Amino acid sequence: MLGYRSAGGRYWKVFLDHPFDTVSSTNKVAYLDGLTGAQAVALLSSSFFWWYYSTHFDMYNLKDYMVFGFRFSAAKESTLEQLQTLGQQLLSALEAQATLKEVRIQRYGKRISRRYTVSTAKPLIDAIDAVLAQHYGVSTAAYQFIIHYDSKYRMAASRLR
Repeated sequence: MLGYRSAGGRYWKVFLDHPFDTVSSTNKVAYLDGLTGAQAVALLSSSFFWWYYSTHFDMYNLKDYMVFGFRFSAAKESTLEQLQTLGQQLLSALEAQATLKEVRIQRYGKRISRRYTVSTAKPLIDAIDAVLAQHYGVSTAAYQFIIHYDSKYRMAASRLR
């Protein structure tokens, strides 16, 4: 299972292996064939997915076809095992760094919101990218480009909450 939001702030571009616990009309759940929740979280939290998303789409919406359109197939068992381990570590890191904040939502009133800060997990995302670089067979130069692509903006704490 993959939990994500299709638009909006707070959890924007954060992927979990369970549904979000905050009420929002943009909460989505998806299942990626052949991948566990942790593997899907690792794959879609990667800089490879970010590059694909930011170069092909509008940066305001995350629709199902964007998630399902990201190509990942014919993975070796060792690749899947590494993504499983790194995905679980990423999920643990996100939950450990999550904070609770009371927010007022006009439609729903006062709610407690769990906020995730992805930038604290950048070393794990880089490790995921290293696994994906091997899987996709990209050069060292291409790998370096991908892990640094847009990181100034993507990893800014204020933008990934």
